[in-house]
Amino acid sequence: MRNRPQFENYLKKLALNIKLIDGWRQETNFFFKEDRQGKKELIKKDFILFLAKMPKDEKVDITRDCDGNRHNGYAWLDYKTADKYLKFKSIRGIFAEANSFILDKIRNYQRSKDSR
Repeated sequence: MRNRPQFENYLKKLALNIKLIDGWRQETNFFFKEDRQGKKELIKKDFILFLAKMPKDEKVDITRDCDGNRHNGYAWLDYKTADKYLKFKSIRGIFAEANSFILDKIRNYQRSKDSR
């Protein structure tokens, strides 16, 4: 799924009350080796990251990706905790950009609220 409308349709199919946040999207990829039919095969994974918001009481079960492949697991974590689990430097950088984007949005909202 390479674009926002496709991903939004996917969310609708899952009947999730999740809204994508405008202005932030990142693409990246990574490689890993996996044992396939007795041979180590180099696998490339491309993925696109969006920021989203949802109600605190929303129940979400993410057991499969957009292509139907099973996930190994997931967790909802705050920024500092999640950063400890990130293994790849490139993902850490993207994650830091996302956090800065969110903090800027919060500051801008607070400024506009204070100026009223």
